[in-house]
Amino acid sequence: MLRIKHIFVFLFIALSGTLIIQDLKAQDTGRIQIQDPTQNPSREYEIREVTVTGLVTGREAHILASSGLRAGNTIEIPGEAISNAVRQLYRIGLFSDVQILHERVGGNGVNIEIRVQEQPRLHRYEIEGPRRSHRRDLREKLNLISGFAFTNTVKEQALSTIRRYYRDRGYWDTQISISEELTGDERNRVIVTFEIDPGERIKVRDISFTGNEEFTDRRLRKEFSTIKEDRWWRIFKRHVYTQDDYEEGIENLLSYYRNNGFMDIRVVSDTVYVDDWRRKEGVYFNIRIEEGPQYRIRNIEWDGNTVYTDEQLTTFFDFQKGDIFDQGRFDDNISGRRDERDILSLYQNIGYLFFDIYPDIQIVEGDSLDITFEIVEDEIATIRKVSFHGNTKTHDDVVRRTIRTRPGQTYSRSNIIRSIRELGQLGYFNPEGITPDLQPDRENRTVDIIYGLDETQGTDNFEFSGGFGGRQIGVILAARVNFNNFSVR
Repeated sequence: MLRIKHIFVFLFIALSGTLIIQDLKAQDTGRIQIQDPTQNPSREYEIREVTVTGLVTGREAHILASSGLRAGNTIEIPGEAISNAVRQLYRIGLFSDVQILHERVGGNGVNIEIRVQEQPRLHRYEIEGPRRSHRRDLREKLNLISGFAFTNTVKEQALSTIRRYYRDRGYWDTQISISEELTGDERNRVIVTFEIDPGERIKVRDISFTGNEEFTDRRLRKEFSTIKEDRWWRIFKRHVYTQDDYEEGIENLLSYYRNNGFMDIRVVSDTVYVDDWRRKEGVYFNIRIEEGPQYRIRNIEWDGNTVYTDEQLTTFFDFQKGDIFDQGRFDDNISGRRDERDILSLYQNIGYLFFDIYPDIQIVEGDSLDITFEIVEDEIATIRKVSFHGNTKTHDDVVRRTIRTRPGQTYSRSNIIRSIRELGQLGYFNPEGITPDLQPDRENRTVDIIYGLDETQGTDNFEFSGGFGGRQIGVILAARVNFNNFSVR
């Protein structure tokens, strides 16, 4: 009887003494192992102290705040508080392993230890294998910053960026391996090396279409234009898939349909895949389209115009009843023709700077269009001030006498275009760099015009020549300096 009593006393001391229990252990995968509550029922404890171990570069205060475990709080063990703490610490993304352990103290007190294993932080990274231009491009795209944790998520994002970079350039078989080398210092830093084998660029073997009834596959392939199928006779054509070329080709295809009256054209689905059909590995496109009806113009009406009649505007607009609706020509004839034979130029060339036009297109009877233009003419604008900047060597008088817009004149879009053209013909300025900045004042019906000039380099030159004139004359040397832009003033 005494022996049995001693056994019970021993068990009681063992259970009520200091006991270290590992409640949770989380792996890098984020799975959490929790003790079976039936074997160890939950009890409430008061947290006496929370400590953090395993930190190398992180801040303890940040870990404690993220865990939500604070001295003085009451928690259940086992319970949700510790499980949630582990999850929150994993969400930070800085740790490969998180464990929370507790040690009972006193009757209902507990000390908490948060034990973490930090992810290594990036010291630097290297790219080996590709050509120099590819390495430069990849460094601009990879969001890898020294000192930041090199987590599995960061690694996968880097791999995805590299694959996407090469896929967009026609490399479908890119092989990438990553090696990590710890620097050996106390900061837990790692040197990462990406070894990349881009592989061979795979050519486009076939471009096919489904759903096209109005135009043949051959016609649509021609309009696709940016990428051609690999054929022996196409020596200088582009046969390699890139994402940019593909997207541009799709837009070319849609524009072709819209310019032929198919306003509702859409790409229902498109598939790009690699196959080795007929023992020829290549990229294959299958583009499924829905054409919709071909629209023709039934009526054209104008509203709000007083300067020009309906007949004059319709004639200038260059569309007639019954014409197939051409989206590109429609947009150009409103405001985009280079020869200025558009409605916007028609008004702005006689001073109507504040002119606006609003087209309203209504579908009627299934495949016909009624087009109504709302015109806002406003009033004629006057040029208040003309200035320019950017001419460091060219004298102001040279610029001023070339510009065709003068203060006090009626505003004219045509005169601005002519000024840009003639300034470019001087040879002193880059034509593409001449930018007029209009500063309209709608209330006073005036406008200030400021020309930004981009002076070309090397307009002046030095010439040196020499020769031999025989025994009587000897050596002849000549030099000449040309100042192509010189003013005595």
